[in-house]
Amino acid sequence: MTKYGKIVAVKNGSAILQVPRSTACGDKCASCSSHCNQGMIEIEVKNNLDAQIGDHVEVESATHMVLGAAFLVYLVPLVMMLLGIFLTNIISNSLGISPNEFLSAFVGFCFLALTFVAIRFNDNRRRKKKEEIFTMKRLIKH
Repeated sequence: MTKYGKIVAVKNGSAILQVPRSTACGDKCASCSSHCNQGMIEIEVKNNLDAQIGDHVEVESATHMVLGAAFLVYLVPLVMMLLGIFLTNIISNSLGISPNEFLSAFVGFCFLALTFVAIRFNDNRRRKKKEEIFTMKRLIKH
């Protein structure tokens, strides 16, 4: 996935870029009457082009990492919550106890919360390892 951004800060061999946030509808704003706000996000990229503040650059992201992050953030928590609910019901039935909806929901939400803690831990580990999601490809002349 290719994005274009403007460098707003440079520090320790990295650059902070402002890039337009992608929208779920595909950024076809001229054909849409929703008037959604396509704000800017900031990303940190290794400054391998020796770009300066104010430069416009093209950055590319590893598609497999973006898809993996989307899977981890959107699908895994839902699956884990449902797993907690189903496991509670299965264990209740195997113990001869009538399934309790409140207990099942509580355990499901506990699984959900633990999943978000694990996602946060994974994100911190990735940041410490300095895994690069975006790569600066070229400077854009204006």
